[in-house]
Amino acid sequence: MSVKHANRTRVIMRSQICAASQSSTTGRLQHKGGLVLSSIHETAYPRCKPELTQRELEGVSAPSTEDSKFVRKKIGVRSIEARYLREEEERHHSRLRCMEAIRAYAKIKPITDETHATILSAATAAAQNKQELAHIINVIIEELVRQRFELPAFSTLNRKALTVRSEVNGRYFKSLADQARRCRIGRFKPEARKLQQI
Repeated sequence: MSVKHANRTRVIMRSQICAASQSSTTGRLQHKGGLVLSSIHETAYPRCKPELTQRELEGVSAPSTEDSKFVRKKIGVRSIEARYLREEEERHHSRLRCMEAIRAYAKIKPITDETHATILSAATAAAQNKQELAHIINVIIEELVRQRFELPAFSTLNRKALTVRSEVNGRYFKSLADQARRCRIGRFKPEARKLQQI
């Protein structure tokens, strides 16, 4: 993927990502039972800065000529100027139509059951050798981006990472406890046999 295409994809996804990241809590989240979840700032989850500098607006955020052409043809807006985008936003079913067009343009798959299966698979693999939730979430994000999935809200990734980590740790604990129990029983068996012989 070229740098220009990567930047364009990042800019197009920014509107969706901003909505998701701003709707989730940015501080430490409390889970049921008082467990502390990871903070969005500890992970690679993309988030929008509250204010962009002029340089940032002209660099990464500035639409290319291809982006402008896409907005005019596929979305039906005359220009990328804010007033035209606001007019389009107020039209009936505009948000859904625009999101579908942007996904197709950026080749991003919407959130489906396949997305959630990918999240569980990546989290399970990461939890085998990572304990920190932020690290598990980063692995999930990397896999979703690699497979071109739209990112769900950060709170969704956080909850799923916590659940999977607990399940994996529970299996490890059970395996170790079973092994320790067998070792303990095995250690006492010769002594029991000696006692029976007496």
